[in-house]
Amino acid sequence: MSVKNKIKSQERKIQILEAAKKLCSKRGFSGTRLDDIAKDVGVSRALIVQYFGNKEKIYEELINFLFQNHPLEVDPKVTNSIQKKEDFEVLNSIFLHIFNHMTKDPETSPLKLILFSMLEKPELYKKHYEKRTLKILKLLKDYINQRIKDREFKKVDSLRISSFFIAAVIYLTLQYLSMPDLIAEKEIKKTISEGIESLLNGLRDYSSYINLSKFHGHSCIGLAIGYRAALIALKEGFKRSKDEEVFAIVENNSCSVDAIQFILGCTFGKGNLIFRDYGKQAFTIVERSSGKAIRISLRPGILDFEKKTKEEILTDILKLPDEKLFKIKKFRMNRKSMPKEAEIKRSVICDICGEEVMEGRTFMIDGKIYCIPCKEKISFKGEKNGVKTSDV
Repeated sequence: MSVKNKIKSQERKIQILEAAKKLCSKRGFSGTRLDDIAKDVGVSRALIVQYFGNKEKIYEELINFLFQNHPLEVDPKVTNSIQKKEDFEVLNSIFLHIFNHMTKDPETSPLKLILFSMLEKPELYKKHYEKRTLKILKLLKDYINQRIKDREFKKVDSLRISSFFIAAVIYLTLQYLSMPDLIAEKEIKKTISEGIESLLNGLRDYSSYINLSKFHGHSCIGLAIGYRAALIALKEGFKRSKDEEVFAIVENNSCSVDAIQFILGCTFGKGNLIFRDYGKQAFTIVERSSGKAIRISLRPGILDFEKKTKEEILTDILKLPDEKLFKIKKFRMNRKSMPKEAEIKRSVICDICGEEVMEGRTFMIDGKIYCIPCKEKISFKGEKNGVKTSDV
Protein backbone atom coordinates (compact mmCIF):
# COMPACT_ATOMS: atom_id res chain seq x y z
CA MET A 1 0.00 0.00 0.00
CA SER A 2 1.38 3.40 -0.98
CA VAL A 3 1.97 6.14 1.59
CA LYS A 4 -0.89 8.12 0.07
CA ASN A 5 -3.28 5.19 0.44
CA LYS A 6 -2.12 4.59 4.02
CA ILE A 7 -2.88 8.18 4.91
CA LYS A 8 -6.27 7.96 3.25
CA SER A 9 -6.99 4.69 5.07
CA GLN A 10 -6.03 6.22 8.41
CA GLU A 11 -8.22 9.26 7.78
CA ARG A 12 -11.15 6.96 6.97
CA LYS A 13 -10.63 5.01 10.21
CA ILE A 14 -10.67 8.27 12.17
CA GLN A 15 -13.93 9.26 10.45
CA ILE A 16 -15.48 5.94 11.45
CA LEU A 17 -14.29 6.31 15.05
CA GLU A 18 -15.65 9.87 15.25
CA ALA A 19 -19.02 8.63 14.00
CA ALA A 20 -18.99 5.74 16.46
CA LYS A 21 -18.17 8.12 19.32
CA LYS A 22 -21.02 10.45 18.37
CA LEU A 23 -23.63 7.70 17.97
CA CYS A 24 -22.60 5.65 21.02
CA SER A 25 -22.63 8.79 23.18
CA LYS A 26 -26.27 9.41 22.22
CA ARG A 27 -27.70 5.90 21.95
CA GLY A 28 -25.39 3.81 24.05
CA PHE A 29 -23.35 0.88 22.88
CA SER A 30 -26.27 -1.50 22.51
CA GLY A 31 -28.36 1.05 20.64
CA THR A 32 -25.74 1.68 17.97
CA ARG A 33 -25.43 -0.66 14.97
CA LEU A 34 -22.66 -0.99 12.43
CA ASP A 35 -25.16 0.04 9.75
CA ASP A 36 -25.79 3.29 11.65
CA ILE A 37 -22.07 4.05 11.78
CA ALA A 38 -21.65 3.21 8.08
CA LYS A 39 -24.56 5.45 7.12
CA ASP A 40 -23.22 8.36 9.18
CA VAL A 41 -19.78 8.13 7.54
CA GLY A 42 -21.16 7.38 4.08
CA VAL A 43 -19.38 4.06 3.61
CA SER A 44 -20.45 0.44 3.42
CA ARG A 45 -20.83 -1.86 6.41
CA ALA A 46 -18.32 -4.16 4.72
CA LEU A 47 -15.64 -1.46 4.83
CA ILE A 48 -16.14 -0.99 8.57
CA VAL A 49 -15.85 -4.74 9.10
CA GLN A 50 -12.71 -4.70 6.96
CA TYR A 51 -11.14 -2.03 9.16
CA PHE A 52 -12.30 -3.16 12.61
CA GLY A 53 -13.92 -6.60 12.40
CA ASN A 54 -16.89 -5.98 14.72
CA LYS A 55 -18.47 -3.46 17.08
CA GLU A 56 -16.44 -4.64 20.09
CA LYS A 57 -13.23 -3.93 18.22
CA ILE A 58 -14.48 -0.47 17.34
CA TYR A 59 -14.97 0.22 21.07
CA GLU A 60 -11.45 -0.98 21.85
CA GLU A 61 -10.07 1.31 19.15
CA LEU A 62 -12.19 4.13 20.54
CA ILE A 63 -10.44 3.78 23.90
CA ASN A 64 -7.05 4.31 22.27
CA PHE A 65 -8.39 7.01 19.98
CA LEU A 66 -9.92 9.03 22.81
CA PHE A 67 -7.05 8.77 25.28
CA GLN A 68 -3.82 8.31 23.34
CA ASN A 69 -3.47 12.04 22.70
CA HIS A 70 -4.35 12.96 26.28
CA PRO A 71 -2.39 10.62 28.58
CA LEU A 72 -2.61 12.01 32.10
CA GLU A 73 0.74 10.54 33.08
CA VAL A 74 2.60 12.93 30.73
CA ASP A 75 0.52 16.04 31.43
CA PRO A 76 3.18 18.71 32.29
CA LYS A 77 1.08 20.19 35.10
CA VAL A 78 0.65 16.77 36.67
CA THR A 79 4.29 15.70 36.29
CA ASN A 80 5.69 19.05 37.47
CA SER A 81 3.56 19.10 40.61
CA ILE A 82 4.58 15.51 41.35
CA GLN A 83 8.23 16.40 40.94
CA LYS A 84 7.85 19.38 43.29
CA LYS A 85 5.75 17.31 45.72
CA GLU A 86 3.00 19.93 45.81
CA ASP A 87 0.26 17.76 47.25
CA PHE A 88 -2.71 20.01 46.48
CA GLU A 89 -1.52 20.72 42.94
CA VAL A 90 -0.97 17.03 42.23
CA LEU A 91 -4.58 16.16 43.03
CA ASN A 92 -6.02 19.31 41.51
CA SER A 93 -4.09 18.94 38.24
CA ILE A 94 -5.28 15.33 37.95
CA PHE A 95 -8.86 16.53 38.44
CA LEU A 96 -8.48 19.34 35.89
CA HIS A 97 -6.97 16.99 33.32
CA ILE A 98 -9.86 14.54 33.63
CA PHE A 99 -12.55 17.21 33.90
CA ASN A 100 -11.33 19.25 30.93
CA HIS A 101 -10.90 16.18 28.75
CA MET A 102 -14.30 14.75 29.62
CA THR A 103 -16.21 18.02 29.20
CA LYS A 104 -14.48 19.45 26.14
CA ASP A 105 -17.34 18.23 23.96
CA PRO A 106 -20.26 17.39 26.31
CA GLU A 107 -22.32 15.76 23.55
CA THR A 108 -19.67 13.16 22.77
CA SER A 109 -17.88 13.03 26.11
CA PRO A 110 -15.71 9.91 26.59
CA LEU A 111 -17.31 9.66 30.01
CA LYS A 112 -20.67 8.83 28.41
CA LEU A 113 -19.06 5.99 26.49
CA ILE A 114 -17.43 4.71 29.66
CA LEU A 115 -20.74 4.82 31.50
CA PHE A 116 -22.62 3.03 28.71
CA SER A 117 -20.01 0.29 28.55
CA MET A 118 -20.08 -0.12 32.33
CA LEU A 119 -23.87 -0.63 32.24
CA GLU A 120 -24.24 -2.51 28.95
CA LYS A 121 -20.99 -4.30 28.25
CA PRO A 122 -18.95 -4.77 31.47
CA GLU A 123 -16.32 -6.79 29.61
CA LEU A 124 -15.61 -3.75 27.43
CA TYR A 125 -15.45 -1.45 30.44
CA LYS A 126 -12.94 -3.86 31.96
CA LYS A 127 -10.69 -3.30 28.94
CA HIS A 128 -10.93 0.44 29.41
CA TYR A 129 -10.19 0.04 33.12
CA GLU A 130 -7.11 -2.06 32.40
CA LYS A 131 -5.81 0.24 29.65
CA ARG A 132 -6.44 3.64 31.20
CA THR A 133 -7.83 3.72 34.73
CA LEU A 134 -5.17 1.45 36.20
CA LYS A 135 -2.44 3.74 34.85
CA ILE A 136 -4.01 6.76 36.54
CA LEU A 137 -4.48 4.86 39.78
CA LYS A 138 -0.87 3.67 39.72
CA LEU A 139 0.38 7.21 39.17
CA LEU A 140 -1.53 8.50 42.19
CA LYS A 141 -0.81 5.42 44.29
CA ASP A 142 2.93 5.76 43.68
CA TYR A 143 2.81 9.43 44.65
CA ILE A 144 0.97 8.71 47.90
CA ASN A 145 3.45 5.95 48.73
CA GLN A 146 6.32 8.38 48.18
CA ARG A 147 4.71 10.91 50.51
CA ILE A 148 4.30 8.17 53.12
CA LYS A 149 8.00 7.44 52.71
CA ASP A 150 8.68 11.19 53.10
CA ARG A 151 6.78 11.03 56.41
CA GLU A 152 4.34 13.62 55.12
CA PHE A 153 1.39 11.18 54.89
CA LYS A 154 0.37 8.62 57.44
CA LYS A 155 0.42 4.95 56.48
CA VAL A 156 -2.72 4.26 54.45
CA ASP A 157 -3.86 1.92 51.68
CA SER A 158 -2.70 4.10 48.79
CA LEU A 159 -4.73 2.21 46.18
CA ARG A 160 -7.97 2.67 48.12
CA ILE A 161 -7.32 6.39 48.57
CA SER A 162 -6.48 6.76 44.87
CA SER A 163 -9.63 4.87 43.84
CA PHE A 164 -11.75 7.02 46.14
CA PHE A 165 -10.37 10.27 44.70
CA ILE A 166 -10.74 9.24 41.04
CA ALA A 167 -14.27 7.98 41.72
CA ALA A 168 -15.18 11.35 43.25
CA VAL A 169 -13.73 13.19 40.24
CA ILE A 170 -15.65 11.00 37.76
CA TYR A 171 -18.92 11.33 39.68
CA LEU A 172 -18.74 15.13 39.92
CA THR A 173 -17.78 15.39 36.24
CA LEU A 174 -20.73 13.19 35.32
CA GLN A 175 -23.03 15.41 37.39
CA TYR A 176 -21.82 18.44 35.49
CA LEU A 177 -22.34 16.71 32.13
CA SER A 178 -25.85 15.61 33.12
CA MET A 179 -27.04 18.86 34.70
CA PRO A 180 -24.93 21.80 33.50
CA ASP A 181 -27.88 24.12 34.08
CA LEU A 182 -28.04 23.16 37.76
CA ILE A 183 -24.37 22.65 38.61
CA ALA A 184 -21.97 25.33 37.42
CA GLU A 185 -18.38 24.51 36.53
CA LYS A 186 -17.06 26.82 39.24
CA GLU A 187 -19.11 24.95 41.84
CA ILE A 188 -17.62 21.63 40.73
CA LYS A 189 -14.11 23.07 40.99
CA LYS A 190 -14.85 24.58 44.40
CA THR A 191 -16.22 21.26 45.64
CA ILE A 192 -13.12 19.43 44.43
CA SER A 193 -10.82 22.07 45.94
CA GLU A 194 -12.42 21.79 49.38
CA GLY A 195 -12.52 18.01 49.05
CA ILE A 196 -8.80 17.88 48.28
CA GLU A 197 -8.01 20.00 51.34
CA SER A 198 -10.09 17.69 53.53
CA LEU A 199 -8.47 14.60 52.04
CA LEU A 200 -4.97 16.01 52.56
CA ASN A 201 -5.79 16.92 56.16
CA GLY A 202 -6.71 13.29 56.69
CA LEU A 203 -3.59 12.01 54.94
CA ARG A 204 -1.01 14.27 56.55
CA ASP A 205 0.96 12.63 59.30
CA TYR A 206 1.03 14.90 62.33
CA SER A 207 2.05 12.14 64.74
CA SER A 208 5.71 13.15 64.72
CA TYR A 209 4.71 16.77 65.33
CA ILE A 210 2.48 15.71 68.22
CA ASN A 211 5.38 13.80 69.78
CA LEU A 212 7.66 16.76 69.12
CA SER A 213 5.17 19.07 70.87
CA LYS A 214 5.19 16.79 73.90
CA PHE A 215 9.00 16.89 73.97
CA HIS A 216 9.04 20.68 73.59
CA GLY A 217 6.17 21.26 76.01
CA HIS A 218 3.68 22.91 73.66
CA SER A 219 2.83 23.55 70.03
CA CYS A 220 3.93 26.90 68.65
CA ILE A 221 4.92 28.72 65.46
CA GLY A 222 8.66 28.38 66.05
CA LEU A 223 8.41 24.66 66.68
CA ALA A 224 6.35 24.18 63.49
CA ILE A 225 8.99 26.05 61.44
CA GLY A 226 11.75 23.76 62.69
CA TYR A 227 9.53 20.72 62.20
CA ARG A 228 8.90 21.52 58.53
CA ALA A 229 12.58 22.35 57.94
CA ALA A 230 13.66 19.03 59.48
CA LEU A 231 11.16 17.11 57.32
CA ILE A 232 12.59 18.73 54.18
CA ALA A 233 16.05 17.54 55.22
CA LEU A 234 14.72 13.99 55.64
CA LYS A 235 13.05 14.15 52.21
CA GLU A 236 16.36 15.19 50.67
CA GLY A 237 18.00 12.06 52.01
CA PHE A 238 19.61 13.28 55.22
CA LYS A 239 19.40 10.65 57.94
CA ARG A 240 18.83 11.18 61.64
CA SER A 241 22.29 11.49 63.10
CA LYS A 242 23.30 8.78 65.57
CA ASP A 243 26.60 10.50 66.28
CA GLU A 244 28.03 13.34 64.17
CA GLU A 245 27.35 11.93 60.69
CA VAL A 246 25.07 14.91 60.09
CA PHE A 247 25.43 18.32 61.67
CA ALA A 248 23.15 21.36 61.68
CA ILE A 249 24.02 25.04 61.71
CA VAL A 250 21.11 27.00 63.18
CA GLU A 251 20.88 30.78 62.95
CA ASN A 252 18.57 31.33 65.91
CA ASN A 253 18.00 29.93 69.37
CA SER A 254 14.21 29.85 69.20
CA CYS A 255 11.76 26.98 69.62
CA SER A 256 12.51 25.83 66.06
CA VAL A 257 15.89 24.45 67.14
CA ASP A 258 14.18 21.86 69.38
CA ALA A 259 12.64 20.34 66.25
CA ILE A 260 16.05 20.08 64.59
CA GLN A 261 17.40 18.29 67.64
CA PHE A 262 14.38 16.00 68.07
CA ILE A 263 13.97 14.94 64.43
CA LEU A 264 17.49 15.09 63.00
CA GLY A 265 19.45 14.08 66.10
CA CYS A 266 21.62 17.21 65.96
CA THR A 267 22.27 18.25 69.57
CA PHE A 268 24.59 20.42 71.63
CA GLY A 269 25.47 17.34 73.64
CA LYS A 270 26.91 15.49 70.65
CA GLY A 271 28.53 18.60 69.25
CA ASN A 272 26.72 18.43 65.91
CA LEU A 273 24.48 21.45 66.55
CA ILE A 274 26.25 24.73 65.81
CA PHE A 275 24.55 27.94 66.92
CA ARG A 276 25.11 31.23 65.14
CA ASP A 277 23.25 34.12 66.67
CA TYR A 278 22.00 35.76 63.45
CA GLY A 279 18.32 35.99 64.42
CA LYS A 280 17.19 34.18 61.26
CA GLN A 281 14.85 31.22 60.85
CA ALA A 282 17.46 29.47 58.76
CA PHE A 283 18.94 25.99 59.05
CA THR A 284 21.87 24.43 57.22
CA ILE A 285 22.03 20.64 57.32
CA VAL A 286 25.27 18.95 56.23
CA GLU A 287 26.31 15.34 55.72
CA ARG A 288 29.87 15.27 56.97
CA SER A 289 31.17 12.35 54.84
CA SER A 290 30.00 13.65 51.46
CA GLY A 291 29.67 17.39 51.99
CA LYS A 292 26.06 17.23 50.78
CA ALA A 293 24.34 20.28 52.26
CA ILE A 294 21.06 22.16 52.21
CA ARG A 295 20.15 25.58 53.59
CA ILE A 296 16.49 26.06 54.47
CA SER A 297 15.34 29.60 55.27
CA LEU A 298 11.85 30.91 56.00
CA ARG A 299 10.41 33.06 53.22
CA PRO A 300 9.58 36.69 54.04
CA GLY A 301 5.94 37.44 54.78
CA ILE A 302 5.06 34.10 56.39
CA LEU A 303 5.04 35.59 59.90
CA ASP A 304 2.59 38.39 59.09
CA PHE A 305 1.01 38.95 62.50
CA GLU A 306 -0.77 42.10 61.32
CA LYS A 307 -2.91 40.23 58.77
CA LYS A 308 -3.22 36.79 60.37
CA THR A 309 -3.77 35.31 63.79
CA LYS A 310 -1.19 33.03 65.39
CA GLU A 311 -3.47 30.05 64.71
CA GLU A 312 -3.72 30.94 61.00
CA ILE A 313 0.05 31.33 60.71
CA LEU A 314 0.62 28.01 62.47
CA THR A 315 -1.82 26.33 60.06
CA ASP A 316 -0.01 27.87 57.07
CA ILE A 317 3.35 26.66 58.32
CA LEU A 318 2.08 23.10 58.73
CA LYS A 319 0.25 23.00 55.38
CA LEU A 320 2.05 25.21 52.84
CA PRO A 321 4.09 23.45 50.14
CA ASP A 322 7.81 23.35 50.95
CA GLU A 323 8.83 25.83 48.26
CA LYS A 324 6.18 28.36 49.29
CA LEU A 325 7.24 28.18 52.93
CA PHE A 326 11.03 28.12 52.55
CA LYS A 327 13.85 29.14 50.30
CA ILE A 328 15.77 25.92 49.72
CA LYS A 329 19.36 25.94 48.50
CA LYS A 330 21.28 22.71 47.87
CA PHE A 331 25.08 22.80 47.70
CA ARG A 332 28.31 21.02 48.65
CA MET A 333 30.33 22.07 51.67
CA ASN A 334 34.08 21.77 51.49
CA ARG A 335 35.55 19.75 54.36
CA LYS A 336 37.78 22.69 55.27
CA SER A 337 34.65 24.78 55.84
CA MET A 338 33.09 22.24 58.19
CA PRO A 339 33.28 22.77 61.94
CA LYS A 340 35.57 20.29 63.65
CA GLU A 341 34.08 17.24 65.27
CA ALA A 342 33.62 17.42 69.02
CA GLU A 343 36.75 16.71 71.03
CA ILE A 344 37.02 15.28 74.52
CA LYS A 345 39.41 17.51 76.49
CA ARG A 346 40.77 17.01 79.97
CA SER A 347 39.29 18.83 82.93
CA VAL A 348 41.12 21.04 85.42
CA ILE A 349 40.20 22.68 88.72
CA CYS A 350 39.43 26.39 88.91
CA ASP A 351 41.72 27.90 91.55
CA ILE A 352 39.00 30.38 92.58
CA CYS A 353 35.73 28.40 92.90
CA GLY A 354 37.23 24.92 93.13
CA GLU A 355 34.93 23.47 90.47
CA GLU A 356 36.05 21.19 87.67
CA VAL A 357 36.05 22.79 84.23
CA MET A 358 37.08 21.80 80.69
CA GLU A 359 40.60 23.03 80.05
CA GLY A 360 39.68 24.76 76.81
CA ARG A 361 37.31 27.07 78.71
CA THR A 362 39.76 28.43 81.25
CA PHE A 363 42.06 31.44 81.60
CA MET A 364 45.49 31.60 83.24
CA ILE A 365 45.85 34.85 85.18
CA ASP A 366 48.93 35.50 87.29
CA GLY A 367 49.62 31.81 87.51
CA LYS A 368 46.12 30.83 88.56
CA ILE A 369 43.44 28.93 86.62
CA TYR A 370 40.16 30.82 86.24
CA CYS A 371 36.89 29.41 84.90
CA ILE A 372 34.81 31.78 82.77
CA PRO A 373 32.40 32.93 85.56
CA CYS A 374 35.28 33.62 87.96
CA LYS A 375 37.19 35.48 85.28
CA GLU A 376 34.12 37.58 84.51
CA LYS A 377 33.75 38.48 88.19
CA ILE A 378 37.22 39.94 88.43
CA SER A 379 36.84 41.58 85.03
CA PHE A 380 33.75 43.32 86.35
CA LYS A 381 35.47 44.48 89.56
CA GLY A 382 38.63 45.62 87.81
CA GLU A 383 41.23 44.21 90.16
CA LYS A 384 41.00 41.84 93.10
CA ASN A 385 43.71 41.22 95.71
CA GLY A 386 46.22 42.94 93.44
CA VAL A 387 45.62 40.45 90.55
CA LYS A 388 45.25 42.17 87.18
CA THR A 389 42.33 41.05 85.04
CA SER A 390 44.22 40.78 81.75
CA ASP A 391 44.13 37.38 80.02
CA VAL A 392 47.41 35.57 79.48
